[in-house]
Amino acid sequence: MPDADESEKLSRARIGLERYKIRLGFWQAVWVTLITGGVAAAIPGGVEAFIIYMERKKVEAEIALKKEELEGRVLESHQNYISQFLTTALNQDIELRLRFAEYFPSYRMRLTGRSGAVYTHP
Repeated sequence: MPDADESEKLSRARIGLERYKIRLGFWQAVWVTLITGGVAAAIPGGVEAFIIYMERKKVEAEIALKKEELEGRVLESHQNYISQFLTTALNQDIELRLRFAEYFPSYRMRLTGRSGAVYTHP
């Protein structure tokens, strides 16, 4: 009967091995399904987050560009305003030029709060 005991043990070992394979296959299917589902759910979210990030960067770049354009317009406007006084500064009438020379230091003082050198006629 030793062969019968060994064959029974061998049969039980095979049955145990088959049960283990079935359990392993079940848990493998469960984990693969969970991981695949997680990845499938994460990819669209990641893509959407990246799209939102890029749109925000684009809007920030547009705002910076508009700010630079506005600063350029302000500077150009200020230069045009100052250049309008060029004809007065180059005028041959000395009295007009003296008044003009007195105006700019007072104008600077109003803008900056610091006084400039005021030209006075001797």
